[in-house]
Amino acid sequence: MQKKLQLFSMLMVALFFLPTTSNAQVADYTYADDFTITDINGTVHNLYTYLDEGKYVLLDMSATWCAPCWSYHDGHNLNEVHNTYGPGGSNEMVVIMIESDASTGLADLQGTTGDTQGDWITGTDYPIVDGTDGSDLAQALELAAYPTFFLICPNRMIIQDERYTNAVGHYNKTQTFGCSGPEGTNNAGMFRYTGFEGEFCGDFVFSPELEVINMGTANMTSASIDLVVNGDVADSFEWTGDVASMGKADVTFDYPVSEDADVSFEITNVNGVADENDADNMLGTFNLIKSTTNVGSNVTIEINTDSYGCESRWEMISLDDGSVIAEGGNPAVGQGGQRLYFATGCAGVPNSYGDNMVFTESVTIPASGCYEFKMYDDYGDGICCAYGNGYVRITAADGTILTNTGNFELELRSLFSGDATVAVGELEGTAIDIQPNPTQGLVDVLFSGETISDVNIQVFSTNGQLMQQQYFGGAQTNLQLDLSDYTNGIYLIKLTNNEKSLTSRIVLSK
Repeated sequence: MQKKLQLFSMLMVALFFLPTTSNAQVADYTYADDFTITDINGTVHNLYTYLDEGKYVLLDMSATWCAPCWSYHDGHNLNEVHNTYGPGGSNEMVVIMIESDASTGLADLQGTTGDTQGDWITGTDYPIVDGTDGSDLAQALELAAYPTFFLICPNRMIIQDERYTNAVGHYNKTQTFGCSGPEGTNNAGMFRYTGFEGEFCGDFVFSPELEVINMGTANMTSASIDLVVNGDVADSFEWTGDVASMGKADVTFDYPVSEDADVSFEITNVNGVADENDADNMLGTFNLIKSTTNVGSNVTIEINTDSYGCESRWEMISLDDGSVIAEGGNPAVGQGGQRLYFATGCAGVPNSYGDNMVFTESVTIPASGCYEFKMYDDYGDGICCAYGNGYVRITAADGTILTNTGNFELELRSLFSGDATVAVGELEGTAIDIQPNPTQGLVDVLFSGETISDVNIQVFSTNGQLMQQQYFGGAQTNLQLDLSDYTNGIYLIKLTNNEKSLTSRIVLSK
């Protein structure tokens, strides 16, 4: 693990990443919920009070032990922002330092402990917030790295700010599109979309969630929002309610999608009249791409690990019901973005893969439907190519290679559909009939045409569990299976002969 420790030390010179996060924080143009915090001098600060006064709030999310945070703080740029654009100047901005680490305290800010870079208080003209107020706010903003600067605009939108060489850079950020306060009387804007984007298989209901912000001075009581699919209006949502200026309304569509779709959204009117500012009325385009990959009744997963095999885990998930039909590797990897092993090594972790080794798994697809393969890497550098030339190769039942790469970061995804009722090759000269279906327990497998020899029969549950297996040598024309001990539901019967196979579905209903 020495190489990775050296690399991590190099990265720490430039930026401190929080160890328990996946380095993802609130996105630009996320709507800010109100909060009230108290600084170390006992002064109370309420976000919406500042925003309603038309002010921009700049949050410096730092920690006393963070060297890059101290370097920027000690450059006094934020003091310049406070004194030029804050209460001592034009009074357009509010600067607040948020000491975001719950384990540090006032003594650390004063520079008298071993967990600090210096005296953060002396010479600082803007307020400093510490304690649970600071750590709770950092958690609410999903803070991923120190230092991070969040600019919160009068329209409630959050925009990530940067480190600048002077105060003007921070002020210029306030002039960003979508950062101003109310404009006009009847005016709404869309800045935030939450929902699906990417590849899908089968048919699904597309349910986007939109945040519509009242950007006008009058209360917003109605709005029309169009869902545009491939350039045409596919649906329209008529929202009604009562939202004050700078408030938000949540809008959700339900639209069935079965083919490729480029999706966007457009506000067409507010309060029964044309929107007075159409610059913020469009949101999109989001791409929905239908997967055409079909693997048949089984796939083969071949994994060549890198030099840190225990950092890897994979799972095959049924998107129809969310069940995991197969999995392998270190079971602790990929759980909530935890990166548990890269600092200390993980030799001997139960069920984990070895280093620079090839592992092959054959996975039976238990039912027709949509499936997703996910491969996780605990460190976030995939399995190729800095520490070994690892790869993941997924092969369909007919030999088609679906995925062949090791070049990813924290997660690799591959989407496809399975068809457990489709033959992968035919049993030679044979037609097969399974009856009765549904059955109360006993199942006859009838072969018409030529008799066949050396047939292996497996019964699987829909989550991929092998329930029973029987081998029949010699010529066969009629076989019988007993499913009466199983619970009611759908089962898959797979017959294999001379490397040919056929899978059929049967319903047990006692």
